[in-house]
Amino acid sequence: MLFPIFTFKRNGRRNYKGLLVKGLFCTFLIVWVFSLMGCSVPGADEPEPEPEITPEETEEVERLEPAEIEAVVSVETGSTLAIRESAGTQDKPEGDVLDRVPEGRVLIIIDKHNDSLVEDGYTWWEVEDTTTGISGWAASEFLEEK
Repeated sequence: MLFPIFTFKRNGRRNYKGLLVKGLFCTFLIVWVFSLMGCSVPGADEPEPEPEITPEETEEVERLEPAEIEAVVSVETGSTLAIRESAGTQDKPEGDVLDRVPEGRVLIIIDKHNDSLVEDGYTWWEVEDTTTGISGWAASEFLEEK
């Protein structure tokens, strides 16, 4: 026999290494033969179909809107809070300040970005001024949620 597959003993001792090598060789041989024959696992090359969304589910998702969160500007007397085109205070181009809002003005918080947007030592939120309709960025340290 040229290649005895099920030989457990060699020179009267158990030969686990030989058994492992033969097992791996047999597995390789089987896979190689099947690949030459063009066989494959059914569905292995086919992508999973995407779940279909019914119109009822779409309408339900569209109806779920976050509630508007309001904040009141809290700055020192005589100071104003800048609503900026982009977050941050340093190295800004001319016109980055869109508006300055006084103490007590109510702003709508559009997005807090999980308080993760920190620039120049401040945490920045996207806000909209309810009086002027201007949207931009404001430092959250100067806003108190209602």
